Amino acid sequence: MGRKLEGWWGRWFGGGARVTRRGWDGWQSAFPPADGGDRQVDPLTELRHTAYSCASLNAAVCASYPPRLFALVGTGQRLGFATRKLRPEALERLAWPGGGIPEGVEVRQVDDHPLLELLARVNPEQDAQELWELTTLHQECLGSAFWLLEGDGPVPETIWVLPPDRVTPMRQAEGYGTTGYAVRGATGAVPLGVDEVIHFRYPDPRDCYTWA
Repeated sequence: MGRKLEGWWGRWFGGGARVTRRGWDGWQSAFPPADGGDRQVDPLTELRHTAYSCASLNAAVCASYPPRLFALVGTGQRLGFATRKLRPEALERLAWPGGGIPEGVEVRQVDDHPLLELLARVNPEQDAQELWELTTLHQECLGSAFWLLEGDGPVPETIWVLPPDRVTPMRQAEGYGTTGYAVRGATGAVPLGVDEVIHFRYPDPRDCYTWA
């Protein structure tokens, strides 16, 4: 992490494409047509009518719910950010691994945290609504969604949605697991580390450990 946006973006999209706060230049030249013609080809164009309508509705509904952050607080523990106690009915709705909350701790909702600020502003080109809607739509239509994280601190500075049809997880030479990602662009593949990408995926019976 920590590479300048212009650095990987220039290598990904080619020299003529760049992201600025005033707009996205070079988008049409970023991904040349897959069929060699003038028409821009995208896997989403293969979906029609009911299937895409259902996926779009699901994405819009999911994006309408703002993300919430929770923290486990031990007895007498003080946190450096604002939290509030949950009502019993809200606490019951939280799924907890193992079937219950450990003794001696309390679940509190976090109201003020850098992660919530990041998820609200996302990046200079998108807002939270678009981030979550695109993420869900990619998963509904293609089975996977990818975020690129930019920044050096414990909380990234920006989140960028990557086109899932252009991203390939890199497998380990032996065994299972992902060692990185390759993003295909106009000038070739751009490598990304596992700490730079968040991969959301639905279970795939054809590939239990990665997605390609």
